[in-house]
Amino acid sequence: MFSQKLLIQDICLAVKQLQESKGADIEQILAYIQCNTNGEDVKKSSVQIGLKKAINNNLLVEIEKGKYKLNVDDITEQQLDEIDYSTEDVVESSCRRRRSRKCR
Repeated sequence: MFSQKLLIQDICLAVKQLQESKGADIEQILAYIQCNTNGEDVKKSSVQIGLKKAINNNLLVEIEKGKYKLNVDDITEQQLDEIDYSTEDVVESSCRRRRSRKCR
């Protein structure tokens, strides 16, 4: 299991290394992270939460629906370390039984 800080750093590194002109999608980011980790199992839902936190921290920008690019052209690992990663829950609360309604 990845910590959120390391996961966000890996997501930003993946977007930077993929160098997609139209932005990298979640499948490419997930494949890059899984290839470059030491046997760690990373789930798609974890990457989605990490992407939302990276967008909230102004590290990434969503170009199109599902395409992400770095907000800054040149970001260093030191800049990633200095960012305050909030522990707020990004996922909206929803009812388990019915996804169309929120829990009361």
